[in-house]
Amino acid sequence: MLSMIFWAFSFLWFKIANKTFQPITIVFLRLLFSVVLLTLYLVLAKGFMKIRKGDFKLFFFWHYSNHSSIFLVKALDLLMFPLQYVR
Repeated sequence: MLSMIFWAFSFLWFKIANKTFQPITIVFLRLLFSVVLLTLYLVLAKGFMKIRKGDFKLFFFWHYSNHSSIFLVKALDLLMFPLQYVR
């Protein structure tokens, strides 16, 4: 339930952040924040696993085809089609 609330507010947060930052900056900061939190969690939980050398290509493809692209498209969409109140 909490993740649904954060997802719903992400559109509003992007709209506010677009007034100050470029879309790529917002995506970078969001992903950087996520990496820091996940790394902190994995260090505390001792949940690190060894990554095989051949898996790096899959991680690279997965990263750019899923996470970064969807937030960048959403941010660019808000710039091109700003939300306006209907009266």
